[in-house]
Amino acid sequence: MVADALAGNLFCDLLAWRHEHPRRTEGRNRSLSPLLHSDYFLRPNTILADKWQSHPHSSRVSFDPNHRVGADPKGHAALRYERLSLSPFMPSQWRDTQRADRMESNVVMSPPLITIVLYFFRLATAGGAERIICQLANAMVERRFRVHLVSLDSNEAAAFYPLNTGVRWTKIGYRPGILDKLRRTLALVRLLKVNDVHALVGFVMSGDKSIFTAAKLSGVRLAAAERNAPAMYRLRYSRVQRWISFGLLHLADRIVVQMPEYVNGYPVSLRNKILTIANPVSMARQHARPDRRNASGRFTLLAVSRLDPVQKRIGTLIGAFSHVARTHPDWDLRIIGDGPGELALRRLAEELGISERVRMEPSVTSVFDAYAEAHLFVMPSLWEGFPNALAEAMSHGLPAVGFDAAAGVADLIRKGGGWLAPGLDDAASLAETLSIAMDDHTQRAIRGKLAAQGMAVFTPEAVFDRWAEMLLELGPKQAL
Repeated sequence: MVADALAGNLFCDLLAWRHEHPRRTEGRNRSLSPLLHSDYFLRPNTILADKWQSHPHSSRVSFDPNHRVGADPKGHAALRYERLSLSPFMPSQWRDTQRADRMESNVVMSPPLITIVLYFFRLATAGGAERIICQLANAMVERRFRVHLVSLDSNEAAAFYPLNTGVRWTKIGYRPGILDKLRRTLALVRLLKVNDVHALVGFVMSGDKSIFTAAKLSGVRLAAAERNAPAMYRLRYSRVQRWISFGLLHLADRIVVQMPEYVNGYPVSLRNKILTIANPVSMARQHARPDRRNASGRFTLLAVSRLDPVQKRIGTLIGAFSHVARTHPDWDLRIIGDGPGELALRRLAEELGISERVRMEPSVTSVFDAYAEAHLFVMPSLWEGFPNALAEAMSHGLPAVGFDAAAGVADLIRKGGGWLAPGLDDAASLAETLSIAMDDHTQRAIRGKLAAQGMAVFTPEAVFDRWAEMLLELGPKQAL
């Protein structure tokens, strides 16, 4: 508290002095001091506001922490502050959100400008991770970070999801073989050094040794952003592969997981590096009506997923729907997504005699209308990280069904509303649970409301602020 009071006094004195001496720094460095440097990260508080109100020059510049902009009649200063959103993973705090308007006295304040690189395999295709990375890049540009995206896409590739014009995207390409891996590693090292990058964030890296190598060779601090529950290592990896993957994670400065429940799934030696940051969930503009039929008098069971036979298990869903289709003739299954398993899934629906009741549609950049039109959501995955489609469906007031042993899926449904089928990858169990949910229109409406309430804590602003805070910690000390 004493330090805050002293900082408040010093800030007010310096700003007031700058108004009294507006021309002393013309033609030179325009910053007053390290405190007012354009890269200084100011954290205003109520003490600072109180000090300014009692300062003898407070009549010339207004200090308002409630989103309004204040300035003296000559336009000498205009500062804007906002309250951060509350997040289950971040305490409430203050920060400045916008560089002060350029003043006659040339005093400028802004959040820090540090350079970050976000790395992922592909950005030209649809997917939850791809969308979140593009959103994160855009959000960091808005927070005045310098942002580079690096992917293995070819030069002619275009991003599936929109990118801010301030985001620089480097496509280093991919060919199989050790020589190309060496080329990619050296290309990444060169990019990190030439652009004076402060932090590298690798998404879904697992055993990708080239990213760890590039970070160490360039001296850049590394954050490993895990996009899956640690259960994946047990379900897909051998003991040796797990040992290698966890060993490489020791080289990271930070490990980002998506749910607090995941921390204990990692070796004890890694847990002090782990930070929990959920995915952002946008507020729904239109909510589903799970208990009311559509204009055609029918109900829709919706799945939004990559058509991946290894993890997503859409085949199990189609098998389960074939069990309930006869007893629920007014229900249809709608599947939105692309992937290598599409043809096999279409053949399966035909073999089970339900192809007329199963609609398969390609991925789209926005599925919000589909959520609002549906009556029940289902995710049969073996595991997830923070399943975006499930969270978005629930935020639209859509109750959900998944397996109770599916990490990520079960965790999210328990935070909101829905039903959990016993076991994992069991079509009969899933069919029984779907039947219960399909029969009870009242419970779908009740659990849909609970689902929307449960997702309300994952606001994009709070999540992206958490990312910015972590990246600043990885950046140079003067940025803090």
